Amino acid sequence: MQEKQGAVATVKFNVGGKLYELSESLLQSYPDTVLAQKASTETTTLPIFLDRDPDRFAYCLDYMRNSGKVYLPETVSKEAVVEELKFLGFTDIDGSMLVEDSASKLRTAAKFQNILAQSYQRMAYKEHQIDKTKTHIFQLEQQIKDRHQDIAEHNRQIELEMLALRCFKAGVDTAENQFYFGVNRDMMALLSSADKQIRFASICNELGLSQAFVNPSSSRIEFKKRIDEAA
Repeated sequence: MQEKQGAVATVKFNVGGKLYELSESLLQSYPDTVLAQKASTETTTLPIFLDRDPDRFAYCLDYMRNSGKVYLPETVSKEAVVEELKFLGFTDIDGSMLVEDSASKLRTAAKFQNILAQSYQRMAYKEHQIDKTKTHIFQLEQQIKDRHQDIAEHNRQIELEMLALRCFKAGVDTAENQFYFGVNRDMMALLSSADKQIRFASICNELGLSQAFVNPSSSRIEFKKRIDEAA
């Protein structure tokens, strides 16, 4: 397909779905290529279709326009461009003229450094979030532990009060001022420490009992009623 663009005759190619427009004079500079031959024989008014990679084709145009000099970005394979040139009918290709674009290399390096910096930032943010989550979990675990301790302490207090009430009932049921209350292993364990015995004695005292002493060997607690109560 040939068109006149002002005083310049052009030929359009549809390469893999992408349109390219070349001057007729440029094509005539490479008469043995597939492009020049198709342009001279094609009769359709539509762009000449080439089922090729449109991106690599652009570098082939650079090859034609720059007398064989092509600057390739770091992401483009020189071998792939050479193969494309050969397919299109170019001969005596000087591979040394296909050089790496230093500016593109710098852009690629800068882009990589930017991606790397962003990755580090995301990692640092995630680590910070993980640390915050761990701290929050630790605080929750500590709260749960404290609550369990509070519940356990409350339960021990209730058990001491229930034991004191049973002792008080035993004192009410007997006419004796001094009496003893037998305890099992669990009850004795409840009174295992001096602190617990003091608290137990305080509860008993409020009920009108004076605790004499806990006797582990005989598994009993000896009491006497308070004088004022007994009287």
